[in-house]
Amino acid sequence: MFWSNVANIVIRYRLFLLIFVGLVTIWMGYISRSVELSYDYLRILPADDDELAYFTDFKKTFGEDGNLVVVGSADKKIFELKYFNRYKSLIDSLQAIPGINEVISLPKLKTIKKNLVEKRFELVTIFNKPIESQSSLDTLLQYAKDQKMYDGQLLNEQTGALLMAVSINKNYINTSIRQVAVNRILKHCEQFSKETGIVLHYAGIPYIRSVMSEQVANELKIFLLLSFLISGVILFIFFRSWDAVVVPLALVVVVVIWVFGTLSLFNYKITILTGLIPSLIVITGIPNFIYLINKYHQEFIIHRNKLKAIAQIIKSIGVVTFMVNATTAVGFLVLCSSNVALLKEFGIIAGLNIMVAFVISIILIPAVLVYLPEPSDKQLKHLNSEALNKIINWSIDLTFNNKTAVYVVTGIIVLISIFGIFKIQTISFMVDDVPEKLTLKSDLRFFEKHFKGIMPLEFVIDTKKKGSLMNLKNLHKIEEFENWLKNLPEVSNPVSINTFLKGSAQAFYEGDPSFYELPTNNDKAAIYKYLKKQQGNQNLIRSFIDSTGQKIRISCKVADVGSIKLDSLVNYKIKPKAEEIFGKAKFDVKLTGTTLLFVRGNNMLINSLNSSIAQSILFNAILMAMLFASFRMIMITLIQNFIPLIITAAIMGYFGIPLKPSTSIIFSIVFGITVDNTIHFLAKYRYEIFNHKLSVRDALRVSIIDAGPSMIYTSIVLFFGFIIFAASNFGGTIALGILTSITLLTALATNFTILPALLLSFDRGRKEKDFTQLIEHFEGFYVEEDDEDIDISRLEIKKNDVDLD
Repeated sequence: MFWSNVANIVIRYRLFLLIFVGLVTIWMGYISRSVELSYDYLRILPADDDELAYFTDFKKTFGEDGNLVVVGSADKKIFELKYFNRYKSLIDSLQAIPGINEVISLPKLKTIKKNLVEKRFELVTIFNKPIESQSSLDTLLQYAKDQKMYDGQLLNEQTGALLMAVSINKNYINTSIRQVAVNRILKHCEQFSKETGIVLHYAGIPYIRSVMSEQVANELKIFLLLSFLISGVILFIFFRSWDAVVVPLALVVVVVIWVFGTLSLFNYKITILTGLIPSLIVITGIPNFIYLINKYHQEFIIHRNKLKAIAQIIKSIGVVTFMVNATTAVGFLVLCSSNVALLKEFGIIAGLNIMVAFVISIILIPAVLVYLPEPSDKQLKHLNSEALNKIINWSIDLTFNNKTAVYVVTGIIVLISIFGIFKIQTISFMVDDVPEKLTLKSDLRFFEKHFKGIMPLEFVIDTKKKGSLMNLKNLHKIEEFENWLKNLPEVSNPVSINTFLKGSAQAFYEGDPSFYELPTNNDKAAIYKYLKKQQGNQNLIRSFIDSTGQKIRISCKVADVGSIKLDSLVNYKIKPKAEEIFGKAKFDVKLTGTTLLFVRGNNMLINSLNSSIAQSILFNAILMAMLFASFRMIMITLIQNFIPLIITAAIMGYFGIPLKPSTSIIFSIVFGITVDNTIHFLAKYRYEIFNHKLSVRDALRVSIIDAGPSMIYTSIVLFFGFIIFAASNFGGTIALGILTSITLLTALATNFTILPALLLSFDRGRKEKDFTQLIEHFEGFYVEEDDEDIDISRLEIKKNDVDLD
C-alpha cells in the first residue's frame, strides 16, 4: 500500500509539491550565497591529532613555518647594475602589499656589524644606499657572499641562482586574503619579468595552496557545465525527445542548488572534495530519471494510459529506486565515520543529497509527466533499439550456452588482476595533484636543484634543563647534527641560533669569513656581552629559542621526495643520527612541520578510505539482506561487484598509479554505484521467480530483456559523466575519472555475463526458509497486471488538478 499511496499523493497534490520544492530551492539558493572556498590545508588531520597539537604549540612558541612564497631566478644578468636596481624596486613593491610581513632577499640583506663605541652588535643593511656603478655593486655582492650565515639560503654561489622569500602574515594564511596577496605578488613579479626578460620561478606552501584553490573554483564551474552538456546529449540520443532532456536536467539543477544550500546549513566550505559533489550529483541523479522514464514507457506501451503508467512507475519501482539510491549514498555516508574532517564533510553532503535527489525524482518526474503530452511512437522507439537487442541477445547466448567459458575467462582475468594488485604502491607528494601546465612542478625542481628544496622541515631539541642552550657543549652537539643534516642531498642548510651565533663571531672579528664558527671559551664572554646589548634581535632569538632557554629550533627545507622516501629519510637516517648525537645527553629530538603533517594527513586519509571500503561493503550487504532475505543473493551480488574493483586495482598496479587519497576514494564510492544495476536486475529476476513462477532460465531471460536497456543507458551516462574528470588539471582527479569510468564499464560487462552465470549455477529459484524479502512488503514491485490499489477510472484531469474523487 505504501507506494500506491505515494503514487496517489504525488499525482493528486502535484501542483502543491512542485510549488513547495520550488520555494525550498529558492531558499537554498539564497543561503548558498555565503558558501566559501576552504584555504585550510591542514584540515586533513583530525583536530585531536597529537602531532597536529604539537605543531600548533610549535607555532605558538617559534612562529609559522609554512607562510613563505619563494621566488627564484638563475639568470646571471640580474647581477648587472640595471637589472639589480630593478630587482630592488620589485622587492620594495612586494613589501608594500597588504598582508606581507617582510621580504627576505639579497638586496634587503642585513649583516651583523660590531659597534666598538657602544660595545654591541648592530644589524645593518648591506645595500642600504643607491648603487651608481657596476664596480660598487660587485664589491657589495662579494661582501654579501662573505656573510656565511646566509650561505646556501638566498644565493647559490656555484650556479648563481637567487632566492627571495616573501613572508605572509600568519593571520591571512588560511583566508581569502592569502589568495589576494599571492595574486599581487605574481602580478608584480610578472611585470618585472616582462620588463627585464628574467624568468622567475615560484614555490612555497601559500603559493601551492593558492594555485590549487583557484583550480578547484575554476574546475567546479567547468565540470558542472560539462556534466550537464554530456548528460543532455546522451539523453537526447537515447530518448529522441527534448522532454527527456529538459526534465532530468531541471531536476539535477534543483539538487545542485540544494548541495550548496546544505553546505551553507552545515557551515562547510568548498574543498577539493566537496567541489566535486555538484558534478557527482548530476552524474548519479540522471540514472533515477532513466529508470523511471524507461518504466513509464514500458507501462504506457502496455496500457496506452498515461495516468496509469505514471502511477505504476512509482508503485512498481519505488522501493528498488530507493534501495539503489541508498546503496550509492552508503558509499559516501560511510566516510562520516572518519575522524578526518575533509572526508566527513564530503560523505555527509554527498550522501544526504543523493537521497535528496531520489525524493525529488520520485516527486518531480511523475508530477511533470502528468502535464506533458503522451509519449509518441518516436519517443518509444528506443525500447526496440537494434543495438540494445544485439547486446541483450549476446548476453543470453553467452551465459546460457557458454557458461564455462565465462568462468574460465573471468578466472584468468582475476588471477592476473590479483598479481597486479601487489604492485600498487602507497605514495603521495606535496604537489602530487598540481597541474603540470602551470609549471609549478618544474619550478619546484628548480628550487630542489639550486637550494635542495623549499618544503619546511622543523626540529625541536629539548635539553630538559632551563637556560642550558647557550652552554658551548650543547651548542657543539647541535652543530654536529646540523653539519650532518646539510650533507644530506635532500635537505637544505639548517638555520638555528647557531647560525646567528656564528655570524656574531664573524662580525666580532671584523667580518672575517674564517671566523664563522661558534664562540670559543676564550671569546664567548666578550661575544655574549656584545649580544646582550644588541637591539632588535629579540624576535630573531624568539624564533629559534623558547622563553625558558630549554628548547631550540632547527629549521630546514626538504625536497618533495614523496612519502616513501621521506619516511625512510626520517626514520632510518635522521632519527638514528639524532639518537647517536643526543642520546647520551638524554635530549629529546622532535621532528615537525607542514611537510611531515601533510604526509601524515595523507596517510590517515588513505587508511580512513580503506576502512570505508569495508564499511561500504558491510552496509550494502545488510541492505541486500533486507531486500532479498537470501544469503545466496548477497554472495552473488558481492562476488559480481568485487570483480570490477579487483580489475581496477590491477590497472593501478600495472600502470604505476599509486594508492593515494584521490585514487583510494574510488573504491568505496564506485562499489555503491555499481551495485545499483545489480539490484535492479536481481529485483526483476526475483519477482519473475516468485510471482510468475518462472524457472531460473526463463526468469533470467525476461530480466535481461526488461532490465537490460536501463542498465546500459545508466552505465553509459555514468561512464561519460565520470570520464569528464579526465579533463582536470589535477592528477588525482584525472585518475578518479578514468578509473571510475573503467570500473563502471567493467561492472556493466559483469552484470551481463558473470551475474547471469552465477544465478544459473547457484540459485535454486526458491525462497530460503523462515526469511521474508523486504520487497514482498511492497505489493506493486515490478507488477504489471496488479492495479487494484490505483483505480485509474477515478483519475480525471481537470485543468491544473487531478481529481481522485
